[in-house]
Amino acid sequence: MYRPMKMLFVAALIAWSGLALAESEPLSHLLGVNDDVTETFVVDVDGPWAMTLSAFCSEGFGYIEATAFDEDGERVGVVTVMGEGVERTVLTAPSGRYYVEVYASYKNVYDWELLVEEGEGSPYEFGKPLYALSHQEQQDADEADHGHGEPVAVPESIWDGVFTAEQAERGRPVFELQCSACHGTELVSADGYAPDLSGYRFTTMWHGRTLAERFETIQTTMPLGKAGSLTAAEVVDIIAYILSYNDYPAGDDELVPGPHLEQIEVTPAPN
Repeated sequence: MYRPMKMLFVAALIAWSGLALAESEPLSHLLGVNDDVTETFVVDVDGPWAMTLSAFCSEGFGYIEATAFDEDGERVGVVTVMGEGVERTVLTAPSGRYYVEVYASYKNVYDWELLVEEGEGSPYEFGKPLYALSHQEQQDADEADHGHGEPVAVPESIWDGVFTAEQAERGRPVFELQCSACHGTELVSADGYAPDLSGYRFTTMWHGRTLAERFETIQTTMPLGKAGSLTAAEVVDIIAYILSYNDYPAGDDELVPGPHLEQIEVTPAPN
């Protein structure tokens, strides 16, 4: 009699824990299957907070990690999974805004999930990622998200608006985290070697070029020391931010990756 009652108690406790977790909204919840993934997002915290990372590397080696930075770019915490497993770290940094970057080594498919929560995190371990699409299913989902497979309406001029104001604002923290160390927070070279991304240097480097060229350059050569680590979505968000900073107008549709970028040329303001 004791053993069945104990089992019922444990089952009830697990159910209660799941209910409590469902009622507690996480600060952020990312999940996916990705090649050479890099994701960056912003969290605003008030008190201690936790990052729980569950991951599986399909080849059984390599790693995936989530790193938290403060607004000055200083690292305040990191959680790493080698190969596969679940790891959690609790941060006691002061209340405020933080940037969290998820980065995977090697070009393997990772099945991963990250929860960012207030306090000390969820009261149980995942055991394995809760999200598991095949790689092809994830690619299909990504293409649907970016509008691939459907014709993309291309404005006659870049001055008609090729990105949204929300997208440009979304690109700002990504730029500050990934690009500003070299290109400066004001888009003026911070190290004397990287080119300015505003003013005269912007016009000489960007005018007459297509967004496809700018996309290719950023995705394949940036950021310094981590070339190729930016996702396609991050690259177009960064481009939107740079264009907005240089007074190009926002429009009604977001800028998305695709061959249509070859038709969008960066030009001076019309007379």
